[in-house]
Amino acid sequence: MTITPETYGCVIREETGEELMVIPPRAMKLLSTNPQQLPESLRSTREALEFALNVPSCYAIYDPVTQRIKIGSSVHPVQRLRDLQVGSPTTLHLLMVWHAVSPSHLEAFVQEELREFRVRGEWFDARGAADALPALRVPVTTSRRPVPSLVKPAPKPLLAIAEDILTADRRERRAVVLRKRTERGLPATCPPKLAGDQRDRLIRLYRSGEPVDELAALFGVSRRTVFRYVRNAA
Repeated sequence: MTITPETYGCVIREETGEELMVIPPRAMKLLSTNPQQLPESLRSTREALEFALNVPSCYAIYDPVTQRIKIGSSVHPVQRLRDLQVGSPTTLHLLMVWHAVSPSHLEAFVQEELREFRVRGEWFDARGAADALPALRVPVTTSRRPVPSLVKPAPKPLLAIAEDILTADRRERRAVVLRKRTERGLPATCPPKLAGDQRDRLIRLYRSGEPVDELAALFGVSRRTVFRYVRNAA
């Protein structure tokens, strides 16, 4: 896993390593934005994002300047990121969190698995650790059986939270595209590649079993466009 500005999103995983959701980089920027500066539509998204992340967890925080990853644990990973940011001259990024009933035990396991990349204390060389993190599979026995008071609270349905975040991300991307087209003197939206009767014919042929490559060649469009028309017609 190569870490670039395009990958500064955050992966939320279950304790066992199962991926729950991926928060895109644009949505993660909401965490560092003053809520009062956000439009009303994004404030609820920011709250949902914090709710999903602020669960007792083991976390991975990345420093792009030193190329180091910090593996730690906290009951409030987002607040922990903010605390570390206060004393850091560079912008830190929350790359991954594992929801856990016993974050300290999970932290110890992850650090042990990454021990060959340790630089100092809880900080690890990102060039090796970043490749190892996505492949980690935590044994169920690692977290031990928690006492009832340590059981993590049930968060809001993560799929609903993810949908809110991704919708906001798509809305922002569309706004950027619209602004760039307007600045270039182009229409706000691109004209459709196919007329209505052509779209209907394409969809009929697709449903009858015609190969996508042949449809793309027949109508002079890309495979991606074929799939988009079919998806929109579903």
